[in-house]
Amino acid sequence: VVSVVNSQVAETKNRFYYTGDGYPKKADDDTIASPLYLGVAAPTTAPTLSFNGTGDGNVVDTVSYVYTVVTAWGEESGPSGVSSVEDVEAGQYLTLSNLTVPAEVSNPTAFRIYRLSSSSSGAAEFQFRAEISIAATWDDENAGSNGLGAVSSDVLPTEDWDAPPADLQGLL
Repeated sequence: VVSVVNSQVAETKNRFYYTGDGYPKKADDDTIASPLYLGVAAPTTAPTLSFNGTGDGNVVDTVSYVYTVVTAWGEESGPSGVSSVEDVEAGQYLTLSNLTVPAEVSNPTAFRIYRLSSSSSGAAEFQFRAEISIAATWDDENAGSNGLGAVSSDVLPTEDWDAPPADLQGLL
């Protein structure tokens, strides 16, 4: 039994979704011959952090990072595992590596980087730091006296998102 539904997103390429013929799929006018995985699987590897620059002994921040994968359709995955937690000294910045795309992700175009930031009240959230192409490397290059670029006020929106299970059935 195959279930097919049209997209609820307004677009011009007749996007649709279906289940019942292997893994859940999505397609449009451009991908109908080679359907894509439905959803965006989260990365299974945490980013690796490496220090750059010489610190002066004064810790200016304690940080950790996650990343997500973004597709050509603008879909974003759930987050990767959390990197190690590191103290950053004045004069240092961090490079992120080990950013990977799961095999089930169709048409990946970018990674979004999020850094853990805490408020004076002690609340902590991952906030958007940068979007980079899949082929790029990335570092949190010095953007001020503390060696860490500013984060935006945008909080990680996909923290609790999961891709649909491989045996999903019965779209309505």
